[in-house]
Amino acid sequence: MKKFERVEVINVGLEFLYDELVKQGIGAVNVNWAPPAQGNQEMLNILRSLRSGKGGTNGD
Repeated sequence: MKKFERVEVINVGLEFLYDELVKQGIGAVNVNWAPPAQGNQEMLNILRSLRSGKGGTNGD
């Protein structure tokens, strides 16, 4: 089995994991991500309608 000579990580959303990787000397980049609207379905529907141009307050 071949060993990796160098490990680098792109961490998405789990800051504690990023901190632990850095403590161990592992190259890491942290992406601050959370689900859109924190997973709230009603808010997601509003965001989708705004994105599609069908939910604005333009007086239609």
